[in-house]
Amino acid sequence: NQIDAMNAYINHGVPIDYWWMDAGWYFRREGEQLSTWLHTGTWLPDTNRFPTSFAAISEHGAANGVQTLLWFEPEMARLPNADLGPRAVSPAWRLLGSPLMNMGNSEFVEWCFERFSSILDAGKISLYRQDYGVNPADIFMHPGINPEGRVGMVENRYARGYYALWDKLIARYPGMMIDSCAAGGGRNDIDSMRRAVPLHKTDHDYSRQDDKQSMHQSLFAWLPYFGACLVGPDKCSEVNAYMMQSTFAPWMALSSNVYSDTLDWDCLRRYGQLWRELSELYYADYYPLTPWSHGDTDWRGWEFYDPASGRGFAQLFRPQNAAEDAYTVHWKGLDPAAIYELWNRETNERITANGQSLLGRGTEIRLPTPESAAVISLRRV
Repeated sequence: NQIDAMNAYINHGVPIDYWWMDAGWYFRREGEQLSTWLHTGTWLPDTNRFPTSFAAISEHGAANGVQTLLWFEPEMARLPNADLGPRAVSPAWRLLGSPLMNMGNSEFVEWCFERFSSILDAGKISLYRQDYGVNPADIFMHPGINPEGRVGMVENRYARGYYALWDKLIARYPGMMIDSCAAGGGRNDIDSMRRAVPLHKTDHDYSRQDDKQSMHQSLFAWLPYFGACLVGPDKCSEVNAYMMQSTFAPWMALSSNVYSDTLDWDCLRRYGQLWRELSELYYADYYPLTPWSHGDTDWRGWEFYDPASGRGFAQLFRPQNAAEDAYTVHWKGLDPAAIYELWNRETNERITANGQSLLGRGTEIRLPTPESAAVISLRRV
């Protein structure tokens, strides 16, 4: 079913770069299938469902220009060791006998590295995704693991071991991205972001497009690379221009139900291709074009512009209850003496103007319909 679903995107001409395989691909214990994805701790691929340990999926993807991504959560062994079997984690590696494993234990870090490397290699996986669905504060502060006057040392060693695992993976797979999840946004700290990118930055409902826009307007200023899902789990058969444009980010995850009879493939294809055309500009200079806002009453927008190439783009959003049907954009970062062409990708209208006019008087962007958006491409001519 992974190959079939991947083919749905490929056959409809929707550009994809990675095939994302999340939780639930492992045995509960060796040879025993899961009843829930929460049965973590063995990290043995379920060869009943994946007889090639993902290699066939990765090979099919590679033949179509698609790489594969696989989810792990090494720090949580939620079943008792007696239920996990002899090839699972050691009881000595648990903290206070809890499901939380001790990343401060070098033997456990090495076990994770060897086990996960073998899975990545056998499955020809291109991207390692690490999750962390727990709040460990009570364990880290527990007097049973902290000598008097040394509160924080277990947590300190834990963090160092967690970074050490990633450093070992980076050394072994220098071209591989690491995705830092942590229940959506729990580990977007500086040292994690030096090693990884947050492809799933929040557990908030991705179907709430206005909230997603607000997040992006802030995050563009802080994180050079992050992801966004198209919709949450309740709306996977829905897609429209507003949803797609609200999801534009350095990484866009098309979380669609490819088996739905109502899925608008033309919309997915059109905006997938537009995103691909613009995506390299996320590394350019970033400028908010509107004040930050939350809710559905205020326009939101931003600009990316690369002064070296003279290329850029802007996005403008009119939420459902924004009364005004137009917004004047005062562009940023342009050369006042240069001439620029602006191309409205929704209306196909093109205009030219000098940089001084665009910086000063600006241009009016009209969106007559509430809950609509515009993408304006810019190039120096």
